[in-house]
Amino acid sequence: MMISIALITLASNLSSPELAGGDFSGIQLLLKSPLHTYSSIADLVGDLPEEFRNSYSLVREGHGLQHSSPEFPRVVMGACLGECTENVTSLLSFHGNPMGAHYDTLEIATFTPRNSELSFQFIKETRDGLKFSQKNPPECIHCHQQNPQLIWGVYPFWPGLFRPELEAPPSEHERRELEVFWSSSKLNSRYSVLTNRRNEFLSDDPTSNPNIEIRYLVDPNLIEIRGLAKAMDAMATLLLKKRLQNLPQLNLYKYALASVFSNCPAHQIFPEHVLQDGKRYQEIETFVSHALSQRHPLQIEDPSAAGQVYPQFIFMFEHLHWNWSEWFGEGPAPKTLTGPLTDFNWIEILREAVLDDDLMAYTVQGDHPLFSRKVDCDRIAPFSKRAFANQSKLPVASFE
Repeated sequence: MMISIALITLASNLSSPELAGGDFSGIQLLLKSPLHTYSSIADLVGDLPEEFRNSYSLVREGHGLQHSSPEFPRVVMGACLGECTENVTSLLSFHGNPMGAHYDTLEIATFTPRNSELSFQFIKETRDGLKFSQKNPPECIHCHQQNPQLIWGVYPFWPGLFRPELEAPPSEHERRELEVFWSSSKLNSRYSVLTNRRNEFLSDDPTSNPNIEIRYLVDPNLIEIRGLAKAMDAMATLLLKKRLQNLPQLNLYKYALASVFSNCPAHQIFPEHVLQDGKRYQEIETFVSHALSQRHPLQIEDPSAAGQVYPQFIFMFEHLHWNWSEWFGEGPAPKTLTGPLTDFNWIEILREAVLDDDLMAYTVQGDHPLFSRKVDCDRIAPFSKRAFANQSKLPVASFE
């Protein structure tokens, strides 16, 4: 799941929430009282639903404008109340050091699934009560861009988190720092309103990590990700899906990509002149089969969980000279053909981006437990081949 965040503040253009021009509707829905009636950040955070106050990570060494340290970590909190893909999601961050940078600021990121819009704003604590920023102030978009994006790594692998390793207990050094923090947190007006998760952060159980809340379902092989991780995953998925759908090459080749994801035969995806290099396609098939059996070099840990790795998929990307950095961008996204094939989530996001409303008319019931719909290969074949009309055949090369 690909995610990042560095919520930015601005100390000007402050007013009431009605006049600020910001989008505070998401956080207002979480509160019992009107937003402007709270007198402090601690009062506001303390009035959030329990699920929200229980869903947070602690940043001991941050890269944003807000202070963060082992003694006074930055808190990043958020949760989906209901369906993440339907309801507005708000992420909040603050810290508890009165002498630290931007102590007076509650930073907010708001995500609206309906239009996959991400926006940034903040609430400032003053002697006269809380003041509210405009939407996407200049300091925010300086880093997050005019069309706001998440920019701080893949959650929960953010740099500087307490307990950054998902399958490892805290180190002795980290344990001492956490003990100091939890001992003093109950005396801090902001940290004390959070659900006390000391035992989770100090747990020696390598399968338990406070940054990923997992609930095991009746079937022990099925799990549900909850809390902040669920909110971040939904945001990242929908933002990436929107980004992919804006790529001209996806729209041009979406029928061929849909055919690939539906495991249509190569002759129904590619025109004859593309498949003239039969030796090349055979090499790719051999390469994929070997990689699946040896878990190398694709490094697929569980091919059944990752769906199938189609030779057509690699053949298509190589033939068109595509690379993953063009599709998914710089940063945490995969940059090679082998990258996304190691993670089912990347394949699924690309597949969802491809299967838009137009293509759904060409789908039939699928037989894969994770892919409920697939395209009708016979009906879609002419559309799949059309985009390759001006493409020459693949240059000869070999996989090693």
